[in-house]
Amino acid sequence: NRGAFLAELPSSVGSVEPGVNAEPTAEAVRFTFRSPLEPGATYNLDLSSGRVELIRRREWQTGDGLGPDAFQCERTLYPAQDGELVPLTLLRPKRDFGGDGSRPCLLNVYGAYGTCLVPDFRPEHLVLLRRGWVV
Repeated sequence: NRGAFLAELPSSVGSVEPGVNAEPTAEAVRFTFRSPLEPGATYNLDLSSGRVELIRRREWQTGDGLGPDAFQCERTLYPAQDGELVPLTLLRPKRDFGGDGSRPCLLNVYGAYGTCLVPDFRPEHLVLLRRGWVV
């Protein structure tokens, strides 16, 4: 028994998917992390030291210079009509677009049968975010 590991991830919002990791005596395990700002980064977790090493990362196409650092992502809990707290992930530009601070918002929801949407990278959201939208 090697114990449990708490790996430092690039963001507190996202999902982890284990790699194949077929060798039961391996010294490291591989996993992929994705988030609304991270299209996919593959890491190795060294089981003896607990150190996490980036293996490869998918990069954004940033023709306009607005990459992941231009946006912020946060996860909060919002009370539904029945009082149940529902996870809400907000992705928005960091820069001010002027005006009164209000912005258009695309709300994408699903929550039934005990499941909810996983916060994941969606390339179609980049067009809206770069125009000042909240997703």
